[in-house]
Amino acid sequence: MYKFFLFTVFSYIVLYASSYFIQDKELSEILTCEQITSKDFVANYEISTPDRSALINYYRLGKKVAYEYRAQEITEIWKKNENNQVQLIRAFDNHKRSIEYKPVDTNIDDKYSIWGIHKNLATPELFHLTNASVSKKDGCVYKHYEQTSLGKDIVMEYEKNNNILLSLEVKKDNEILYSYKLKNIKGIDKKENHLNEALEYDSLKYDTTDVAEIEDKISTLSLQKNTIMLAHLQ
Repeated sequence: MYKFFLFTVFSYIVLYASSYFIQDKELSEILTCEQITSKDFVANYEISTPDRSALINYYRLGKKVAYEYRAQEITEIWKKNENNQVQLIRAFDNHKRSIEYKPVDTNIDDKYSIWGIHKNLATPELFHLTNASVSKKDGCVYKHYEQTSLGKDIVMEYEKNNNILLSLEVKKDNEILYSYKLKNIKGIDKKENHLNEALEYDSLKYDTTDVAEIEDKISTLSLQKNTIMLAHLQ
């Protein structure tokens, strides 16, 4: 069920992301290891399906990550708290307002956690990828995975030292189902950035309704399903 969820959530992100195109470039032309190793950064990804291509911004700042959907002017922020709980804040950038949900425990089971699922766009672990070929350059460790699972051919490029997805392509019967490609990445100021600005919006707090309970009681997939639902609210 996790693999089905991953395919579903990636497909929905494409439908929800911004709708403009950018010129394709090789990663080596625009990225350096120094950029990739920035602790606090914003990364720009192009996400594609057979009939659509779009961009999203992915932020990493301390114990917060965020996904900025610029066409919809919405930013979804995931915060990991000191008590091992995770909180979702959904910011409506155009209106300078946000919805703040009650924190929930991050652990789903012994293997998966809410934070582990949402802190990166994709990881080798979530796709059960093994047996990577490895190359090293200027302090970065690049891992290349190629694997077939449940009839799908998966190719992933991943920078292990900093846990950054470089590219992901999933095919079935030689047709690309979806793909992710890192287009650019840059360090950001810890105080002056879009993520901190979004956290300062006027907030409507859900004191008794946590993210999972909006759709269902907490179960293995309820929070994940709700994440997809939230991505379609306009």
